[in-house]
Amino acid sequence: MSKQRVRLVFVSINEEGRRIGESHHNAKYPDTLVQMVQYLYDSEMYGYKTLAKHLGINVSTVRSWCCGASRCQTAIRTKRVRE
Repeated sequence: MSKQRVRLVFVSINEEGRRIGESHHNAKYPDTLVQMVQYLYDSEMYGYKTLAKHLGINVSTVRSWCCGASRCQTAIRTKRVRE
């Protein structure tokens, strides 16, 4: 009989105990990409359309990241879960 390995991963959790960022089940893009887009926009290097075109992402997605409508929560702690 073979044993199945259980993989444990760390996920980011907000104040309410819910997954946020790239560890959320609906996340399509990694946190590093979101942070890079926010940095490039905040430093006034590029606009929404330029960033979206170069990265192949919808303009509305870039706008929501930069305006804080999505992906704007801070992780309070991490939690170890089975994957």
